[in-house]
Amino acid sequence: MDTIKECAISFAKSEVLGAAAVEGIAKELGETPSFARWNEVREAFLPAYKGEKKCTDDAAAKAWERMARRLADTFDLAKPTAPSAAATKKSAERDKAKKEEEALVKKHGGSAQALLKVAASAAKAGKHTQASAATKAAMRANKLADTSIKNAMRAQWDSVLKACRAAKSANDVKLLKKVKKIFSIV
Repeated sequence: MDTIKECAISFAKSEVLGAAAVEGIAKELGETPSFARWNEVREAFLPAYKGEKKCTDDAAAKAWERMARRLADTFDLAKPTAPSAAATKKSAERDKAKKEEEALVKKHGGSAQALLKVAASAAKAGKHTQASAATKAAMRANKLADTSIKNAMRAQWDSVLKACRAAKSANDVKLLKKVKKIFSIV
C-alpha cells in the first residue's frame, strides 16, 4: 500500500512527469487485476492524492480516471468488470463445497475407500450434497495415491536404467541377459 500512496503523491505533484507513478500503479495491479484488486488500489490512491493536492473527492476521482486512461494506454490495463450476482453466488457455493470436502477428508483421514463409504451412505440417506462432496474428496485422494504410485514406479524404473547402464559400461553380459529376459516377459 505504501507504493500506491507514493505513486499517488508523485502523480499529484506532476501528472505530466508521472510515468513512474503510472508504472508503479501498473505493477501493483498486476497483469490481469481482479475487480476487487482494482478497487483496493483505487481506494488507496484517492486519499493519498487528495491529501497531497488538498483537493475535493471529485477532483481525486477525476485524477484516478486520468490514471486509469494512462494505464489503459500504456499498459493495456482496463478496469475489470464487476462480478455478476450469479458469479458471486457460484463462487460462494464452490467455497462452501470445498470446505465441506475438507471437513470430510479431515474427519475420515483422507482414505479414498473411507470417503466412498461416506458418499454411499450419504446418498442412501438422501444427503446428495454431502455425497457429492465425499465423492469428489475420494476422487482427489485416489488421484494423489495414483500420483504417488506413479512416482514410485518412475523411481524404480530409473534405478533399473541406472543398473543397466552400469552393467553395459562394465560389460556385465550376465546382468544384461537377465534384464533382457525380464523385459521379454513383459
